[in-house]
Amino acid sequence: MRLWSKSFAQRGYVCVAINYRLSKHNPLFHFDELLKSSYFAVQDAKRAVLYFKEHAREYHINSDKIILAGNSAGGIIALQAAYSSNADLAKLAKLPDTVEGAKTREIFKVAGVINFWGGIFDLDWLKTAHVPIINVLGSKDSVVPPTHKDAPLYGGIDIHAKADAMHIPNRLKIFEGYSHELRKHFNPLFPASGGTHKRQLEAGQFAADFLYEQLFK
Repeated sequence: MRLWSKSFAQRGYVCVAINYRLSKHNPLFHFDELLKSSYFAVQDAKRAVLYFKEHAREYHINSDKIILAGNSAGGIIALQAAYSSNADLAKLAKLPDTVEGAKTREIFKVAGVINFWGGIFDLDWLKTAHVPIINVLGSKDSVVPPTHKDAPLYGGIDIHAKADAMHIPNRLKIFEGYSHELRKHFNPLFPASGGTHKRQLEAGQFAADFLYEQLFK
């Protein structure tokens, strides 16, 4: 996140990397827990956006052009926050309607979404918000596969196809032969190499070019 925040700040963006609640029940290995933990993480993301909208003058923010961005879990959070209502996400996660915000049906308004190797739980949610979206992924990603064929999530290739069908402005970039985080061989225990950082900066440039075309030209 430091890499992209610095890169986007140099382009004139105000960048914020937020914290969110984490599950203690291994959501990577239990899909039902991933759904539940995503719900609460999305609430935290929405709170953060509301905070900065309320303090837009203090932070010199154009509150009409707030963009949600994330990689991996962050991409998942950004997608659900932009396209699903709290009620739909709570229902999918089998959470009671007494949970914070679970009855809310309106869609949270943002100007765009950057999804770096994340996924969405339900492609039909894309119809609820006409929000421009960038999808970037590695063709050999086995953590969040590019398509629903090999995973419970709908990956970037699925999102791109559905967005095209719905005429939602979007772009897709696939790094052929690379895995999660655009690494050659993904292993979270080892730091990324210089080559990985170069690809990640290329992904950021791809996103910035699209956002400029959609929101600022």
